[in-house]
Amino acid sequence: MSGTTNTTRKTAVIIPCYNTGVACVDVITNARAVARAVLVVDDGSTDDTPVHIRSTAAPCLRLSVNAGKGVALKAGMEEVLKGRQGLLGEAFDDIVTLDGDGQHDPADVPRFVALAVREQADLVIGVRDIRAMPRKSKIGNSVARLFFFLGTGRYILDTQSGFRLYSRALATTLLSAVQWRRYETEAAILRKAVSLGYTVATVEIPTIYFDENRRTHFDPLRDSMRVIAVMGRDTIASLAVIAVDLAAFAVLLPALSGNVVRSNIAARAFAVVVHIALTRANVLRARGHISLARALRYAAITSVGLAITTWLLLFFQALGMGPISGKILAQLTALAAFLLAFLLLDRFALTPDGEPGILRPFITAHAPRRGT
Repeated sequence: MSGTTNTTRKTAVIIPCYNTGVACVDVITNARAVARAVLVVDDGSTDDTPVHIRSTAAPCLRLSVNAGKGVALKAGMEEVLKGRQGLLGEAFDDIVTLDGDGQHDPADVPRFVALAVREQADLVIGVRDIRAMPRKSKIGNSVARLFFFLGTGRYILDTQSGFRLYSRALATTLLSAVQWRRYETEAAILRKAVSLGYTVATVEIPTIYFDENRRTHFDPLRDSMRVIAVMGRDTIASLAVIAVDLAAFAVLLPALSGNVVRSNIAARAFAVVVHIALTRANVLRARGHISLARALRYAAITSVGLAITTWLLLFFQALGMGPISGKILAQLTALAAFLLAFLLLDRFALTPDGEPGILRPFITAHAPRRGT
């Protein structure tokens, strides 16, 4: 406990380790220099990792078998949240998680804390340069990023980064709100944090890989599929709402004497009710509670979308299209515009040299990048 990240905030760093070998020693040592406390979680290592962990004299939880990164993170968070009754002996404002294999630089921890304070963020994610990733990591990250955007409307450049800061409030909520398993757990955490209305910010971090990422235990096929399955749940819900909107329009059109405007408004209202039900009203929540501001924002976004699709529907009808085909084309046009927005964000979020691009200030908060 030799260093602190902020004179008014206490930060604990959790370092999950699985067969990291000697690589974990520098990570633990450097983390102790910048954080109030460090807790190592040995996820059932079968090599000499426990010996190296003991050499640092850092507090350590050891799982008897390899249970997965998510399980290790939960064990660490539960211990930290015990406060004075826990292994670390005091309460903390923030929890930072970083990998024990050297891919994350503990020297960046103070930047996470500073950003969390400045933006009042509950979750800060360390964003790597996607272009510098090995191909097997880049593809999975890109697909997960797209699914997350389609499902939530939120663009986050690196949804799978394990270098994160959690507020005490968010960490406490997540313990019972997320299924803690393997690598897909961090995707589930991000999805849940956004759905519950917690503030998320990002900060650029160095992109560090060793030997084309051969140290990682992440399976590019199996684990990527698990991550995408988690990210795809909201996408499926969004597509289901679009289908409900179309079906309701087709049913209501004859009942409303063929009036496309009234039918479109009624169909969208029904779809909104379905959407709120599918998301358990999470679209209206801020920090886990129903928020008037979020409800008004949701109503405004829905109204704008309704206005656009209604205009498109009337435009296509003026071109001679039938109301049903016009409605379908209007929905497809809106979806295409959404995908175009994603592609623009993906292209211009970062410039080729990795520095913030022209769209970056409009995407999410970030702190100045530290030179590497």
